[in-house]
Amino acid sequence: MKLIGVLNEQVGFQELTMKIAQTYPDSVYILRFIEDFIRKSGCKKISVEILTYPASGLSLVDGLTLNERVFSHDFSHFLYVLFHEIAHQYQYTKYGIDKMYGCYTGEIPIREGAEFMKYCENVADDFAFRKIREVKKMFINELKIEVPNMKVYEKAPVEQFERLINLFIKKIKEKGYERKEDISAIIYNYVKSGV
Repeated sequence: MKLIGVLNEQVGFQELTMKIAQTYPDSVYILRFIEDFIRKSGCKKISVEILTYPASGLSLVDGLTLNERVFSHDFSHFLYVLFHEIAHQYQYTKYGIDKMYGCYTGEIPIREGAEFMKYCENVADDFAFRKIREVKKMFINELKIEVPNMKVYEKAPVEQFERLINLFIKKIKEKGYERKEDISAIIYNYVKSGV
């Protein structure tokens, strides 16, 4: 059965939609909605993997990775994670690689970068909540989903983001990377395997 048409050209989308459909039977009602949302974000690839770092997902300039464990949660929580991570794809499109990765290269001061990172996380949370409310309203008779009442990053101190930025700056220097395009690989490898 062909679930998705438009996204077949991007890496990992067919696999993602098959996994969503198998895990959440009610998702059949909103797969087209999800497809359209992802396509408009400019996301180039999606993968589902086990992440060592305790994150539900990772969104980078070249695509996103969902933690395999997110599929063990209920459909509402899964949608929150998916919409949150896709919101970051919209942010990469809006702000560009220079703004999103500038704190790692010294072009943006660490404190300013940390504040921007926290801002982006909070916006992604709000965006995910809005999308879930929209889905709930559109498919009120077909789906039983709830809008999560958690804001993961709202109370996180800016210093937490500064520590993360400093960690990646150190790893970038260790690897000798200079191009912003290479930064995604360092972040991905750390979140994937802790290296």
